[in-house]
Amino acid sequence: MIPDLNQPVKAENDGWTPSNNVPVVMFDRVSKSYGRINAATGISLGISGGVTGILGMNGAGKSTMFKLMMGKIRPSSGAIRLFGEDPWKNTAPYSRVGFVPEHEKLHDWMTGFDFVTTFARLHGLTRAEAEKEATRVLKFVSLDDVMHKQIGQYSKGMRQRVK
Repeated sequence: MIPDLNQPVKAENDGWTPSNNVPVVMFDRVSKSYGRINAATGISLGISGGVTGILGMNGAGKSTMFKLMMGKIRPSSGAIRLFGEDPWKNTAPYSRVGFVPEHEKLHDWMTGFDFVTTFARLHGLTRAEAEKEATRVLKFVSLDDVMHKQIGQYSKGMRQRVK
């Protein structure tokens, strides 16, 4: 289903409100080098809440920036903050960030419901809370009719939505 972009939509609030206008993600003079190769140099960037896309030429450092932001690699210099906190000292902010990687890592034998429920449990929800949230989220992304089918039967777009 394609949303009607001409209709006003009320945004859902998860209870988080920025304090002192702190960006959700903040890069402060971040660089990443692999030996003598500079993958990213001096990134200073603040990203507010919402959906954000990063565009650039091949080799511009987009993937490196996302790996830095998601804690997959450490910066060579500079600082990264998520919700105002250093994610290398406190991983809690990651539970509030969504990320769709370039290459999917899904278990084809799992159902979409089981996949989402498992990750909700890993984020500290009880079984009942995780199942309720998985049902809500899968309905939100229009996968409620296939949530009990194996992920291996999903199309690429469906697989992206279940992540």
